[in-house]
Amino acid sequence: FGYTDCGELLLQCCDDENESVRRAAVEHLAYLDDDRVTDVLAQKLRTDTPAVRAAAAAAMSHLEGTEPNLIEALNDNDQWVRYFAAKSLGRLNDSNTIDALVEVVENDPLNHVRIAALEALGKLGGNKAVHVISAYVRSNDRDVARVAAEALEEARLRATEEQA
Repeated sequence: FGYTDCGELLLQCCDDENESVRRAAVEHLAYLDDDRVTDVLAQKLRTDTPAVRAAAAAAMSHLEGTEPNLIEALNDNDQWVRYFAAKSLGRLNDSNTIDALVEVVENDPLNHVRIAALEALGKLGGNKAVHVISAYVRSNDRDVARVAAEALEEARLRATEEQA
């Protein structure tokens, strides 16, 4: 991948009848230098099977400007779509996504999705992230508390960097 001559074939594979082929193609789209990539990923994020939607959410972590699509994906019915959407928002490092991630931390029924959102908040940093994460450091769930402590340290570091 990365060769311009495979771009058309990769885009065609995104509509293959085989879900595994579509998923693999979608996973690699972010590495294709083509203006159509963001639109194709956005379409797959809304219309395909859960596995392909999750792959699209993960691939979007490499593309700026996909934050609105990922915020929408935080409400997907599939847990793995929500998980990868949260992870991707953390990687994209856009502080405008903090409120959406806070909503996931506070309301998602699944720990691994909430943990992904806590990690993303840690990467984003800032005073609001520090405040929200702090509430989970003493969680009864050991995994949530451990991740919250790590995310809190990272968020505080980023908040300090912002103030400097």
